[in-house]
Amino acid sequence: MEHDSFVGTIWEFKDGGVLNMGNDVVNYTLTNNTIVIAGGIYNGTVTKLTNSTLILDLQYAISIGNNPYPTDHLEFTKQ
Repeated sequence: MEHDSFVGTIWEFKDGGVLNMGNDVVNYTLTNNTIVIAGGIYNGTVTKLTNSTLILDLQYAISIGNNPYPTDHLEFTKQ
């Protein structure tokens, strides 16, 4: 997975902790509003969840260039 490859990618959260992220399939766990994706590569918070909107604030566990642990604010709309 490339860090900046999220733009335009459809994420499909499935039962059983499976997440389809475009061409990648990873596991996720959700406890209260804390989400862990891909075995901890991404850790974060579900900041909003409605019938049509999901907002995640995720921290990437691997440094990228001069950014030691980048964070992403991701907003999804249900299709």
